[in-house]
Amino acid sequence: MKNVGLQILLLAIFSVEVWSQESNVLAELRIFENEKEEELITRYQSDYFLLLQALEPRDNLHSPSWAKLNKKLFRQSKQLSKTDSLRFLEDVFFLTQQNLFVNYEEHANFSKTLHDGIFDCVTGSGVFAMLLEKFGFDFKVMETDAHVYIKGMVSGQPFIMESTFPLNGFLVGDEQVKKFESNFLPAGADLQDKLQYLGKMDEFPIQNRTFNEIGLRELGGLQYYNDAIKKFYEEDFIGAYSQLLKAEFLYPSSRINKFKVQLLALLR
Repeated sequence: MKNVGLQILLLAIFSVEVWSQESNVLAELRIFENEKEEELITRYQSDYFLLLQALEPRDNLHSPSWAKLNKKLFRQSKQLSKTDSLRFLEDVFFLTQQNLFVNYEEHANFSKTLHDGIFDCVTGSGVFAMLLEKFGFDFKVMETDAHVYIKGMVSGQPFIMESTFPLNGFLVGDEQVKKFESNFLPAGADLQDKLQYLGKMDEFPIQNRTFNEIGLRELGGLQYYNDAIKKFYEEDFIGAYSQLLKAEFLYPSSRINKFKVQLLALLR
């Protein structure tokens, strides 16, 4: 009964705006592509390994590559002492690049990453986030205008995990981290001055406004947001709107809402 109630609530959130419109176009809207997608979104909101596979889920959600990677990392963690945290983080980064990430593809999804090795910054960061959470590391998922990466602390030093740089995407130390993050902040001001605007990005110019700390659930929303953009450029506007409803449910951010409102105006 608890699951049924959640589904009703979810569908109500999704449908209230659609049902309020007298539009034959919106009447064609389907919220979920299939029963498995509906199940993963409505029943597994805390099991990120399953939730993140909701977009284009496979019949078998088990990923041999993921299992193999976790086995290697678990074995490596047992061989290192507690003072070797930095060394283990290097293993997490490079073993993931070697054993899971195969080809970069814009607007990938977690199913493709886990089962085919096709990744982008959203899914790559999601993989790192799940691994770091599993092994007890302190980290944040950072969202910028058009990019996502991992930032954390290890042995008193900040670090970056940049999934799309397979050879030099693991950065450690204040200088390297500041230099990396300066690429995603407005030009013309000292980096420390910029960082104080974290969470207040509306005060920035139009470029480089987004600079937020998010979680794995929000990453799930971003993958739906990216898929909505993809469908929009394919002129599948109904499909794009459907993806935005799910994106907003998982991550009610201002830019997802803004895109949804603009697309709704186009469809009316």
